[in-house]
Amino acid sequence: MGKFKRLRMQDPSRFVEDPNGHIVQQPQNHGPPTTPKPLTTEVSLYIASVNVDIGTGQVKFSWGTEDIREALLDNMPFAKGKTKKVYRLLLDGKPYVAKRFFEVGNGPECVSLDENSSQLENEFIRLNQGQWFLDQFYARADETETEVSNNFMFSRGLLVREIIEGTGPSPASGVSMQAFLDSMDYNPDTSIVWLLEPSRGSAIERWSGTLQHPNHENKPGQTIDAFMHFSYVYSRQTLVFADIQGSKGLSRGGNSGWILFDIMTHTSEGASGIGDHGQDGIQAILSDHICERMCRTLNIGEDNIVEGQKARVKKRRVLPKRT
Repeated sequence: MGKFKRLRMQDPSRFVEDPNGHIVQQPQNHGPPTTPKPLTTEVSLYIASVNVDIGTGQVKFSWGTEDIREALLDNMPFAKGKTKKVYRLLLDGKPYVAKRFFEVGNGPECVSLDENSSQLENEFIRLNQGQWFLDQFYARADETETEVSNNFMFSRGLLVREIIEGTGPSPASGVSMQAFLDSMDYNPDTSIVWLLEPSRGSAIERWSGTLQHPNHENKPGQTIDAFMHFSYVYSRQTLVFADIQGSKGLSRGGNSGWILFDIMTHTSEGASGIGDHGQDGIQAILSDHICERMCRTLNIGEDNIVEGQKARVKKRRVLPKRT
């Protein structure tokens, strides 16, 4: 049999009929090469300073104009959850992820600058507050000689503001210069806020949900179970941590461990931020909990915990501000 030549399909729109009735191919107009859009944008950032009261765990932060950093921010997100978009950012030569809210219950991309700022500030507070409770938990474990997994820590986030200059907000912010100026008409203090966290691996371990906290059989999971119970008692029954998750990273003492992030809380006032279901949320989490060996060895009881808290506060000194 003869050989057949494989024909390549052509785009019909590239052919026209000439005045003599012949079908001819139109000359292609390649034109000048288009300039590729930049993948990143240089941004200037204000860094918030934070202070955590060593005795009460109360978190306070403030904005100054002294700590200004230059960073390189991706224009497009590399990850997206139910409420936040996540972008890569390079700061002081170190890789971070930059988070902003795009959904808070009003529909996608219907988040005002003030809503984004408020929710990120709440998340920043939860990270610092969570680390304070975790420090108290580990202190209690040492006092009672309770064996726990000591390689947990909360992510050391940075709360930052974009410095808006002539070029306008960053493409990643999703805010035009006109929208930013319009927002300032309503609130002169409005700003584009980001929450930065050190970049880590993508594998995530989850120990609880927003309204569920299953009991675990391994040591890390039981440590989280006991920490949740301890925090509830230590807060005088006003708070529980929920949606507890983490990824691998450098933990206490520079050792490999679990870095906790995107944590929610249920509080008696129901005002700690998105996902706070108030007293109903507290009861939902507690109803799943069964005290195992760690809880019993830690002797988690209201009187025991409060007395231990008073004793530790007397020994403490005020720590310097951390930025």
